[in-house]
Amino acid sequence: MQWMSLFLVLGAGAATLLTNDPRFVMIKPSVIYAIVGIVMLEARWMNRYLPPVAIELVPTSPSSLAYLWAGLMFFRLR
Repeated sequence: MQWMSLFLVLGAGAATLLTNDPRFVMIKPSVIYAIVGIVMLEARWMNRYLPPVAIELVPTSPSSLAYLWAGLMFFRLR
């Protein structure tokens, strides 16, 4: 997720400066939300950020919560 954030910030910022197009600036948030949602569809991406105790107590909850969070990112595209 950190690498994705870095590339999105650098890439979107550079594209904004290079194109200088207001349409690109308006569509950029939707593209960013779609990319973040796709990256969040990885099954166990959230486990890296949880303490081991949380993973032991509820092993299936982080992945279902991660899918819910990815769905919310796609819902924001409307």
